[in-house]
Amino acid sequence: MLEPVGLPKVRVMAMPQPLLTPSQQQHWLRGWAVHSVRLEQHRRQLLEMAPVVVGALQARWPDARVWLFGSALGPGFHADSDLDLAVAQLPAEDLIDALDLVARCAGRESDRLALAPVAIDLVRLEALPLPWQQRIQRDGRRLG
Repeated sequence: MLEPVGLPKVRVMAMPQPLLTPSQQQHWLRGWAVHSVRLEQHRRQLLEMAPVVVGALQARWPDARVWLFGSALGPGFHADSDLDLAVAQLPAEDLIDALDLVARCAGRESDRLALAPVAIDLVRLEALPLPWQQRIQRDGRRLG
């Protein structure tokens, strides 16, 4: 049998079977939708808590400037995300007191909002490497 000249040979392959049945796909999509809603609620609650914590810091240290940064602001947010706060103009010797104040304030807010305990990372902006300081000031959200 003669084959046409200049045309490539075509090999027909069987279509792969889908990994999930339509019913399994629907179940997965419903679960993902519920997870996404809960995750966004968690993010909103953390973002509601942040100004309260910042207010407590500024009541004690009026010159302090505070930025929210990290996963709470971006696509990397997940169920175990915490609040990352950078504070400028906080004396180094007051960091332990500030950490204690933030933890107590976060505990009260968690109780008020009926949240699981929330971890808050508080860092002195001046103690970070200069590129990190610049990135936090550029990409973070100034809260106070």
